[in-house]
Amino acid sequence: MTPHASTICAYPPHLLKPMNRTGFPLLALLALAALQSACSSPQIYGGGQAWQRLECNRIQDSAERRRCMDSTALSHDDYKRQAEAAKGQR
Repeated sequence: MTPHASTICAYPPHLLKPMNRTGFPLLALLALAALQSACSSPQIYGGGQAWQRLECNRIQDSAERRRCMDSTALSHDDYKRQAEAAKGQR
């Protein structure tokens, strides 16, 4: 039985912890994994959102943490619409 694509592309939380403060190695690893496993754009976006939520939870100040978490609420479809609108404004 073949696992569903969303199961294949799901990243366990312990793998989403960044290796350093910038998180660049994690993002590079996620990008490479996504390319190799043929994950869809929404699945890659969801992995990035999960990583961002983990980073938000590390913030001590509750108001700043809430602002950070609010920024992770944008759906992939809304993100695509905003990106297309920004391209059109160039």
